[in-house]
Amino acid sequence: MISNDSLSARFAGRAIGDAAARAFSSVHAIHCLLTLLLISVGVHAADTAALAFITNQGADTVSIVTLADGQVSNTLVVANDPVGVAIDERHRLVFITSTKSHQLSSLDIDSLTVINHVEAGGSPLGITVDSRSGRVYVADGDGARVRVFDAMTLAPRGEYQTGTTPSGLAL
Repeated sequence: MISNDSLSARFAGRAIGDAAARAFSSVHAIHCLLTLLLISVGVHAADTAALAFITNQGADTVSIVTLADGQVSNTLVVANDPVGVAIDERHRLVFITSTKSHQLSSLDIDSLTVINHVEAGGSPLGITVDSRSGRVYVADGDGARVRVFDAMTLAPRGEYQTGTTPSGLAL
């Protein structure tokens, strides 16, 4: 016969194991994301550190983290409610979507400054970049479409109708 103490210990061990697995999974996901950002930005000079760009939706900012030491090296104020972020390594640009201000912004990676912004639809959410074609794709959740912009000028280049409330994009 198994005592209550033995059963409690068994269930506690399983709960701890499950919690550890979930924690490992979360840490692994964060590690994969940072690895992808590291690959996306790359290191272009011996003295240039790899960077990660994190949108802070509630603060209307973008934190720039130096991956070598994990420290926030800069924080930029951007349009209201920044959500999406994509990197164009070829042109050394970062693109940010902001839902409340309905904007697409571009940041220069080398100077870490906002260089341009345009109206990007009713609710710009997800974003991706095609460096080869020089196009930025923005999911407009309210417009049921994906809008296309020129990476260098942010001039509109077209749009694709989609299903209801598009948000994620990948090329």
